Amino acid sequence: MISTINCFKKIKYLHPVLEPILAETYGVIVYQEQIMEIAARMAGFTLGQADLLRRAMGKKKADVMEQQRAKFVSGAKERGIDEKKAEEIFDIIQEFAGYGFNKSHSAAYALITYQTAWLKANYRPEFMAAYLSSQIGAKKEVLAEYVREVRTSGIKVLPPEVNTSMANFTPIADVVRFGLGAVSKSGHTAVEAILAARDSGGSFSSLWDFLCRVDLRVVNKSVVENLIRAGAFDSICSNRRQLLEGLPDLVSAASKKCTDGNQCSLFELLPEQEEDTGPDLPDVEDFSLYERLELEKEATGIYISGHPFEQHEGKVRSLSNCRICDLKKWRSRRVPPFVGGMILSVKEKMTKNGDPMGLIEIEDGEARVEAVCFPRIWASLRGR
Repeated sequence: MISTINCFKKIKYLHPVLEPILAETYGVIVYQEQIMEIAARMAGFTLGQADLLRRAMGKKKADVMEQQRAKFVSGAKERGIDEKKAEEIFDIIQEFAGYGFNKSHSAAYALITYQTAWLKANYRPEFMAAYLSSQIGAKKEVLAEYVREVRTSGIKVLPPEVNTSMANFTPIADVVRFGLGAVSKSGHTAVEAILAARDSGGSFSSLWDFLCRVDLRVVNKSVVENLIRAGAFDSICSNRRQLLEGLPDLVSAASKKCTDGNQCSLFELLPEQEEDTGPDLPDVEDFSLYERLELEKEATGIYISGHPFEQHEGKVRSLSNCRICDLKKWRSRRVPPFVGGMILSVKEKMTKNGDPMGLIEIEDGEARVEAVCFPRIWASLRGR
């Protein structure tokens, strides 16, 4: 449709009867009303019969649609339309069931489209933050796809941060801050407890301070572990291994302190008491960059602070002539594209002839693509 609107393609109608019906939508069936008019003009359906066809498409019942097909083709033949042409037109009508809608809805859809396009153009960080927030609670793979799309648009997505992140994704100047609610296992109740503690007592100064102030019955050990994995405590302590390994002792001590909270000794009433810093964190070396990134992906579904591919990007780029994100633009060139990246998944499927073939998903930090390995090539790669 876009090609015909821009005059790149000429509109072709399968039958002259369709032209006055489909002219306003550039030769494409878009509205349910168009289906009804086609059925009436081409096959002699009454308005009531055409409405039954419309409803049958909505329910997608195969037996009912076959009855409607026979009636449509028969009516079209009576009006001098070739049977094969009538079958072809009904096939298109049947495909319409997957995307069509009532014409009266188009104004509402157009208004929403205009509003969102304007917001995306003029308030991009705010729009993208809302766009990502709409997917909190979805599968991690779905949210990851949305984050990749936002990054591709030029908006940077910052890691979650326990002292600045809100429940949802939030715009900060021209970037977006990851929402605490998007971290795995951080449910609504846990996030609300964290925000309440932060609002009442200010920023958290340490993991111990955090554990002593939040409700550990709600913000349990699993929640905190994933926040650490995601990098939410990096501004407090950048050594994630130290925090994760010290967490069990800290949680135990904080829980005990909470239990004993109502018991006050005479010594606690004396001035100049030393600040309670809790158990010491273990003296351990932090995770490697690759390990940190894998922990981030485990907790959020995506790599946030970097990408494992970056370590090998220079070498891979020197061996390739195309980035994955540029593959669509490459079609007009005579030279075949060579791309490189990380293998995300490998699947084996069978062809119609019963031969195994492979589907390999590749990512290069910017985009991903599925490479198809046909049987002959797959036979040489299989098992590697």
